[in-house]
Amino acid sequence: MATAITCEKKIFRNFPGILENIVKLIIKRNQTFKNFLSRPAGRRRPSEAGGWWARRPAWLRRAGGSVLAGLLLGLALFVWWWRRHPVEPVRLTDLRPLVVIDAGHGGIDGGTQGFGVLEKRVALATALRTSRELRQRGVRTALTRETDVALTLEDRVRFTNERNAAPLSAIHCNFSVEAPAVRGVETFYSDPKDLSAEAAIAATLGVAAGDPAVAAASTSLADAVRAAIATRAETPDRGTRNRPELAVTRRTRCPAVLVECAYLSNRADAARAATPEWQAALARGLADGVEAWLARQKGD
Repeated sequence: MATAITCEKKIFRNFPGILENIVKLIIKRNQTFKNFLSRPAGRRRPSEAGGWWARRPAWLRRAGGSVLAGLLLGLALFVWWWRRHPVEPVRLTDLRPLVVIDAGHGGIDGGTQGFGVLEKRVALATALRTSRELRQRGVRTALTRETDVALTLEDRVRFTNERNAAPLSAIHCNFSVEAPAVRGVETFYSDPKDLSAEAAIAATLGVAAGDPAVAAASTSLADAVRAAIATRAETPDRGTRNRPELAVTRRTRCPAVLVECAYLSNRADAARAATPEWQAALARGLADGVEAWLARQKGD
C-alpha cells in the first residue's frame, strides 16, 4: 500500500490538492472495500446475500475494490480536465437596433439656464426616463452618460459610432434672449453629414452615396420624434430644421436628431421642464417617435 501511495503521489503531484486527497482516500479504502466484496455470503447482511450479488461474475470477485477505485479515479480525472478546459458559453448576437440617447452637456458644462432650471439636469433626467421607456418596449438602448459627467462632442460621436447605433437622439433645452415668449419643442438634423457618415448610412440602407434616402432617414426621424413629443407633452410644435453645423448630428454614422425639448427662457416651459411628470411625458413622446421610426425602417 505504501508503494502504491508513493506512485500515486508522483503521478498527481501537479494536480490540485483536492484531487490528490481524493486519490489518497480511494487508495486507503481500497483494501477494505476489496475485503468486503470478497466476504462469503453467509457473513454478509441478509440484504446483501442472494440474488445477483451471490452470482456476481468472477472478474468482479477478483477485482474487488479496484473497480470502484478506477471509477472514482476516472471521475476525478474528468473533473480536473473540465476545470482546466472550461467550455466557453455561446454568445448570441442581439440583432435588434440599438438606440443611443445622448443627454446634452454635463459636469462643469451646465448648458443653458432659466428661472433656476439647469439644462444638463433636465437632459439627463429625460434621457434616463426615455431609456427605461424604450427598454420596457423591447428596444435596446445605450446612454452616452448616466451621471453628471462632462463629455466632449468627440466623446459623444465616438460612443455612438463604436456601437453601430441605428438612430441617435440628443436631448437638449433651448433659450431665446430676443423672444422670451417663445416655447415648445423643435428638432434639428444635419444635411449634408460628413462623407464617412453618409457612406455608412448609405451602406446600411443599401443605396448609393448621395441618394436622397440618406438625408430622408434623419429628417423622418426628426419629424416622428417632434410630432410625438408635441402630442405627449402637450407643447407647441415648432417644426424641424436643418443644422449642418451641429457636430453630434453631422459626424455620427447613423440617422441622428437633436431635440430641443423646451425653452428655458420661457417661464412656463422652464417650470414644466423641472417636473418629473413633464419629463415622463416627454420621455414617452420621444420613445413613441423612435419606436414609430424603427417600425417604418423595418417595413422598408
